[in-house]
Amino acid sequence: MTRYIDVNDLSELVLHKGLTTCLAEMAECIREDYLRWHEFDKCARLAYHSKEGVIELMPVSDASLYAFKAAGTTRRETAMRLRGPRQSQ
Repeated sequence: MTRYIDVNDLSELVLHKGLTTCLAEMAECIREDYLRWHEFDKCARLAYHSKEGVIELMPVSDASLYAFKAAGTTRRETAMRLRGPRQSQ
């Protein structure tokens, strides 16, 4: 089963554990993952293109777990980045 962690879930976790503890635990998990980087099955991003923009899945897995990060970009956001920030007058 896939567990989706939204902003509210994350906020509750940080309130319960404290920011310092959460950051320290995340840093330790990241360090442990880098130490076993060779064990992960990695592949290129999977992209779906539509008239509204692009949605990309960035998957990673090992022998027992599968996870992905989803990122989306709308055409309007892309156009704004190409133009650069607006200058206030």
